Amino acid sequence: MNILLLQLKRIGDLILTVPAIATLRKNFPAATLTLVVADGSRQLLPSIPGVDRSFVARGKISDARQWFALATAKFDYCLDFSRTDRSAFLALLSGAEKRIGYDTLRRQPLRQLSYNDFVPSRVRSMHTIDHHLALLAPLGVHDVERDVRLVLPAEAKKNAAKAIAAHDLGDNFIVIHPGSARAEKFWLARRWAQVGDEMARNDLRVVLTSGVSGMEQEHI
Repeated sequence: MNILLLQLKRIGDLILTVPAIATLRKNFPAATLTLVVADGSRQLLPSIPGVDRSFVARGKISDARQWFALATAKFDYCLDFSRTDRSAFLALLSGAEKRIGYDTLRRQPLRQLSYNDFVPSRVRSMHTIDHHLALLAPLGVHDVERDVRLVLPAEAKKNAAKAIAAHDLGDNFIVIHPGSARAEKFWLARRWAQVGDEMARNDLRVVLTSGVSGMEQEHI
């Protein structure tokens, strides 16, 4: 079985797709799994077990060679976790016998060309992990993995150890990343502050991280 997986959203979305990938590997151990990710998530690829081949969508002309490889790979299934215009294009390009997307895409006439199987699932009414696992239903998958398991490369652990030492964090610390790509997804700053205070009362040092956008910096 030859399966194409599309996750072109941000790194958090890719992390929450890992259980679906693990579930496919568990249910179809002999399948070939190909994963396409966005350029901003490429550094996570070595940490995702169970993937046989991966491509990075950089949005450049140089992508043409790998898109040709996708078009000629003869996929049995294509699962689009992204719901974006670019992923819809790649789903259509794959020529997979079963091109699976979410039922909400039926409302968009052009997107209907990209898929021939639609799964009824709304991310607003469930955890994102379960939303992604729902896309596996047309493959008859019921024995699912919900845990996020990443295998960090030795180089990543080495870099993390250097950062911990450089900031003299020791062993008892917690990292909080309160930001998001969209302001409407922010939790209230004072609530993050309350979480940080509670961690500090339990003898944990609190480390705040964020993206480089002014919106996230202001939130911190």
